[in-house]
Amino acid sequence: MKAEGAKTQGSFDPKFGSTRGRGGNRVGFVKPDGAQSKSSTPYYGVFILAINFIAMILLLAGCASYATKAGEESSSKPQHIITAPTDFISKTASADQLIVSPISQDPLFKDLRLTLTGKKAKDVIKAISLLKNNRIVGVGYPSCNCENWKLEIYRGTNYLGTALFVEDAVQIDDEYRDYTGTFEKLDNEMSDKMDVLILQKYP
Repeated sequence: MKAEGAKTQGSFDPKFGSTRGRGGNRVGFVKPDGAQSKSSTPYYGVFILAINFIAMILLLAGCASYATKAGEESSSKPQHIITAPTDFISKTASADQLIVSPISQDPLFKDLRLTLTGKKAKDVIKAISLLKNNRIVGVGYPSCNCENWKLEIYRGTNYLGTALFVEDAVQIDDEYRDYTGTFEKLDNEMSDKMDVLILQKYP
């Protein structure tokens, strides 16, 4: 028989606001009458919405600022334009004979010639097909006017065109760069031949 006032298993204890099992062990939380959770307090939902709205505004402002900065950086970078002597490349693609000679009119060099055929000629034609002109838009690039050699291009006896060059700079309708090293090798070979002639005359 239960003693008077003894609490049964799972009875409500107003003092603790909980149900208690045997031995007073808490088995589950029960809110006392009139108690309110945080989520049911007045304006709590409105407060959360306001916080989310402010966070969204800050996020959008940050994205807009980043996009503006990225656009400014992009527009401030120099714009490059890369061109190639496409007409000249097309016209000389079938060449089988090249003649390199000095531009100098000095009589000492009047017989200085280098004739290229076969693989050597093809290597030069390949280098011509890869010529590039990489320049910044809006910047003037006057020619260096320092070409040392003339390259005459033929197919059989049919003349196809002429390019002037020194080291890796090649002048056609504009000044282009050879990134294969082919024209620089030609420059060195012709320079060596010229040095021999100079040393023979001025030992």
